[in-house]
Amino acid sequence: HAFNGGLRWWGIHPRVVEALPNILTAPFIHASWSHLSSNTAGLLGLGLCAQFESRRMFWRITTAIAVGAGLIVWLFGPAGTVTVGSSSVVYGYLGYVLSRGLVARRAVSLGIAVAVLVLYWSALGGMLPDHSQPQISWLAHLGGFLSGIVVAIQMGNRRF
Repeated sequence: HAFNGGLRWWGIHPRVVEALPNILTAPFIHASWSHLSSNTAGLLGLGLCAQFESRRMFWRITTAIAVGAGLIVWLFGPAGTVTVGSSSVVYGYLGYVLSRGLVARRAVSLGIAVAVLVLYWSALGGMLPDHSQPQISWLAHLGGFLSGIVVAIQMGNRRF
């Protein structure tokens, strides 16, 4: 664990009111170098797709996804656990890009969504409980994905 677990306080602690602000810091904390590296490719690839239509809105999209996913984990996560990592944002980008393609109804958005679906199809299973990997928060993945969908719907078919 990073720094012998010293950064764990900055993760999401379900229903611990004092730790509620940590939904903003948890995506920046990772349990190990391998945890960080496994999130990096998705952040870069899906992050580029998420900002394709609007670099101006990218940070708002990212923040809304991180907060939405964090609140879902904080509200529904198992008591006594700590959730860290940016995979919730990665899955949020996935939900956003796939939904944006349908909501925006533009050829470019739909094309990006189809390409992302083909490339990231196998990642969709990460939103389901996997008892063989209890250290991976499927709830954070699902929360991010749902938050990305909500953000895409909220943005509607606006052009930026």
